[in-house]
Amino acid sequence: MNIQLNTNLLKIFTGTYATLWGEDGYQEDNQGALGYMEFDSGALMNSIIEAYRDNQEEIIQDMGVSFVKSINIESSWSSPKEYNFSTDTFDFTLTIDNYGMIKALDDLDGDQEFQGWLRDNFTDRDGFWSWTPSNYNDLSYEIKNSGDYYEQSIGALVTYLTDKKENLSDIEIKMWEYWQQNGYYGMEYTVLYSLQNKETSETEDYSTEAILEMVNKNSGGLVYDSDNWLEGLGDIGFEYIKPF
Repeated sequence: MNIQLNTNLLKIFTGTYATLWGEDGYQEDNQGALGYMEFDSGALMNSIIEAYRDNQEEIIQDMGVSFVKSINIESSWSSPKEYNFSTDTFDFTLTIDNYGMIKALDDLDGDQEFQGWLRDNFTDRDGFWSWTPSNYNDLSYEIKNSGDYYEQSIGALVTYLTDKKENLSDIEIKMWEYWQQNGYYGMEYTVLYSLQNKETSETEDYSTEAILEMVNKNSGGLVYDSDNWLEGLGDIGFEYIKPF
């Protein structure tokens, strides 16, 4: 059977806000200058999803949950207007062997570790209202009877069984490393360098294109390019400032 979940219910991705995906990125050019990567949030999410989609079989293997047969990650995503209470998510469909899922669920009946995990993660508390059952009996009922919290309950079960083998956060780290190593999956971005005006001491960020336009305009016939623009900064009264 197929069931649609999202990354709120099964956290193979934790969003771009205050996570490794949203960390400030820097690139070093051929001169050793570090520039800050500026990119559109939509372009970031699209590139992330493409990286996940290209690794769907590996994700299932890493999860190691026998009754989860495949994952189909959709190309759509959503982001909140404010990140106070939610984050970026995308949807996906899991193909599940229902018989195998019920057997795995029955095998956890009386498992005190599982019971404690449900209690610790899904009990209501100040500032947190859970839509996932916090005890085995309720969770088992929801799954076996396709209750109101069916998807949440399956997400909790798969999360627990995955974390017994490999934490979901490890899967996300693998995806992030793959995304980085493959050129940010075609994401368009601009690299900005911090330059200080020697006369005013003001610091501002400039793209390589803007810097080349300034230095070549005032170079007295010399031609600078992306490999030597640092040498031309003195001619225009600017100094490169390292970001850290």
